[in-house]
Amino acid sequence: MSLNISNIHYVKQISNPITDFIGEFNLEHPIKGVCFEAKLFVFTDKKTIELQSEVHIITIEAKALDIIYILNAALALKGFPDMFESTQVEVIFNQKGRLMLKGNSPRHGNYILLIQPDGKDCIAPSEAEMRTEINVNN
Repeated sequence: MSLNISNIHYVKQISNPITDFIGEFNLEHPIKGVCFEAKLFVFTDKKTIELQSEVHIITIEAKALDIIYILNAALALKGFPDMFESTQVEVIFNQKGRLMLKGNSPRHGNYILLIQPDGKDCIAPSEAEMRTEINVNN
């Protein structure tokens, strides 16, 4: 299935907890959309993981779907998803100002992911960082 980029708009999010979270922290940029630095906390019955990551939230209006992307590859390397569809996980915006995602991964079973913003913008990678990431040599 191919995703038509013209279907992605920076519009009001579909999920109320996500809308409340974005509004509480004023995370939406008029041009970049919703992109921010965050501390992430992942809890399972046996593990607790803390890491820093950029987070992007996009809305696909035609599908009535919000998608949360965690851009730090360490999360996926530890066996957790790094993309969350609002219809596939339980999304809660709690009183402590964190977005909580409750889901299940094949490797770890039930998990809770807490997202705590600590910046309102994403840092653009340098050309050297991008080349390293895609393994291009000059």
